[in-house]
Amino acid sequence: MVNSKELRTIAPFSQSMGVVIFVAALYVARDILVPLALGGLFAFLLTPLVNRLQRFGLPNVYSVMLTAAGLFCAFGLFLLMMWNGFSVMAAELPKHRETLIAKVQIIQQRVNRFTGKLDSLTVESMPPETSATGEDSSQRNSSEHQDARETQDNSVEPLSAIERWLGVGGRNDAANDGSSPKKPLYVTESPLTSIRLSDWTGGLLTILGPIGTSGLVVVFALFALLYRDDLRDRFTSLVSRGNYVVTSDAIREASQRISSYLIAQTILNVSYGLVFSLGLVAIGFFLAPDGAFPYVALLGLVAGLFRYIPYAGPVVGAIFPLLVAAILFPGYKIFVAVSVLIVVMELISNNVVEPWAYGSSTGVSSVAVILAAVFWGWLWGPIGLLLATPLTVCAVVLGRYVDRFQFLAALLSDEVPIAAWIRGYQRLLAGESHKLIEFFDGELKLRSAPEVLDSVVLPIVKRIRRDRYDQGVDEVELLKQLSAALTSVKLIAPDDETNDDPATDSRQNHDAAENSIDSPSSRFGIAIATASESDSILLKTVCRQLGEDTRMEVIECEELPDRACGRIVSRNPDFVVIGVVPPGGMQQARYWCRALRQSGFEGPVVVACFGKFRNYDTLLVRFRTDGAEWLVTTVNQTISKLKALRIRSAVTSST
Repeated sequence: MVNSKELRTIAPFSQSMGVVIFVAALYVARDILVPLALGGLFAFLLTPLVNRLQRFGLPNVYSVMLTAAGLFCAFGLFLLMMWNGFSVMAAELPKHRETLIAKVQIIQQRVNRFTGKLDSLTVESMPPETSATGEDSSQRNSSEHQDARETQDNSVEPLSAIERWLGVGGRNDAANDGSSPKKPLYVTESPLTSIRLSDWTGGLLTILGPIGTSGLVVVFALFALLYRDDLRDRFTSLVSRGNYVVTSDAIREASQRISSYLIAQTILNVSYGLVFSLGLVAIGFFLAPDGAFPYVALLGLVAGLFRYIPYAGPVVGAIFPLLVAAILFPGYKIFVAVSVLIVVMELISNNVVEPWAYGSSTGVSSVAVILAAVFWGWLWGPIGLLLATPLTVCAVVLGRYVDRFQFLAALLSDEVPIAAWIRGYQRLLAGESHKLIEFFDGELKLRSAPEVLDSVVLPIVKRIRRDRYDQGVDEVELLKQLSAALTSVKLIAPDDETNDDPATDSRQNHDAAENSIDSPSSRFGIAIATASESDSILLKTVCRQLGEDTRMEVIECEELPDRACGRIVSRNPDFVVIGVVPPGGMQQARYWCRALRQSGFEGPVVVACFGKFRNYDTLLVRFRTDGAEWLVTTVNQTISKLKALRIRSAVTSST
């Protein structure tokens, strides 16, 4: 029998081996899995259209066939446009060879000039050879170089690869000008050799391989569309294990996210190609010598097509128009204009259009998209780049609905899987005050101030109290940083900042309160921090949320109840709030209640015991026995209770 300790030791190793085996299976079975994945991708893309046709009354088979026919026609039209565009480009390219030759020669001259400078610097840095052997070797090398130059002068200068391709140089420049098949640009003689059967087989496999993969993709996509309901039912019964609701929700969410992502991506890519073509037309109209930029339709199709591949696709799609601008036009102004057009469109598309169009449709973080593109590109090549985002979406949905795969959602999802207060507490522990202020600003934009205080600030304060006892954190320093951050985001009034001298702070609050009493519409209250500075911080946030017509003096925990109660009774506040943040502070809060009543205070006493308690009724009875009237457990309840007391006080005074 294997005990629990041995299982805990074996479990990580077995999980790691399972991941390795799974990745190896994906790589080995890629010839089958890639067509399946592509077929599923097309099925997700076409499912909304098939469902819409079915709503119009067409049967499922006719809807699928009509959708497939439309897709084939669109794909055939696309291939025809691409073929015609590349054919025209290949036929007209020799006409622009002089421009290309001039630019290549300029580049070669600049490269030679740069390398010549590097050679001169290298020669100057070499130490002189003073030995006789060195002199003899240098003389011998110079004579050899001179003989080589003489031999090179008597022979024909060899042609470079670009010159041979363009038909430049040599003795047949005038004859081989590429004007007809009888005058080709470059001709080379090749000896007749016998072609082996393996060469024929390799060539056929190279041609038939993509055709066979395309056929499998079409077959899988059609069958997935025809039998999508049956496949969904079978998959649900296979993996649900009785949780039919969860499985159905997961399948629906994955299909909706992938379909919406693919449809939005298709619309954006088509729009990008159209706008890019119009931009090239404008550049040609204003800057080209003949007022036209060639191959705009082809370049727009290429730019839109390659954008389906994340990150690498836009770079590859930008190479073609830049090459056309560099080869076909003299100078560099059109090349610069095309570069500016590409940069501006990429900035607008990546930062404005795509976030607006995609939104949270995929549910995948930006870092996860990059990592997924790297992983699937390494595993399945260019097809993996195309499938990276849809497969990652499936992984995220799997992690959200299956407990065993929650780590996938934690690693890949765009939603942070940890609570908001934990993120704030991590920034506080790291001492990153600017990031903590930025974090609170972001939370206040999403929720109201009382909600932020209860869901973020209160858990942070309680965690600081707990870690003070368990892990020995510096409570005073952390609370000081937290108070400064809350003051920056105006959750604590700047005038209520904690001073180093408690007596000075109490005196300032006393003067402010005396001034506020003179106003008939204002109310005055006293808040008592029982055990620590954390109580004081939460009470100050309550003061900030009560409004300008309510002034509160916060009595710090350092003051003794016997001395403070007499001053409280003499000032006769409208209410008293006693704050306590567990653990600890309960006995102090009860003592404050008894001391207030024994000193003769007859106003309302509210105990704000921040936390969740199973024995709430027992605590309420104890505090009422000690003289308190209400027991609240959250910041929002404290604010609501004090506002209700203000309303009741106003009604009583009016009557």
